[in-house]
Amino acid sequence: LPEQTNTIHTAGLTCLFFGIKILPPLVKLLWVVFKAIAWLGFYVRFFLIGVEYLFGGYQGVLEWITGFVHAMDEADERRKEEERAERAEKERKERRRTGSGTWEDKDQGKKSKKSRRR
Repeated sequence: LPEQTNTIHTAGLTCLFFGIKILPPLVKLLWVVFKAIAWLGFYVRFFLIGVEYLFGGYQGVLEWITGFVHAMDEADERRKEEERAERAEKERKERRRTGSGTWEDKDQGKKSKKSRRR
């Protein structure tokens, strides 16, 4: 049995040596590799989010500019329509004030019935 004891002692010392000298650096190395892979994953993820934001933002700016131009065109059309309406209203008021636009004034070249009878 002393030979088995020596074998057990040698195995124990080998395991102890493995546990103290080899296992912590190996665990540390594995931990560093794990963190590197995780950080790389986060970097790739955030890089893709950033790229999407840049191109999405670029597309959003283009959409905003297009919408802005469209809104300006609509506002210009509304303004022109309001000016046309104001001009027409002024012309109506001018006709009422001056008396132009009546049936007799429209038939300037024609003689009225009263003047035909004479």
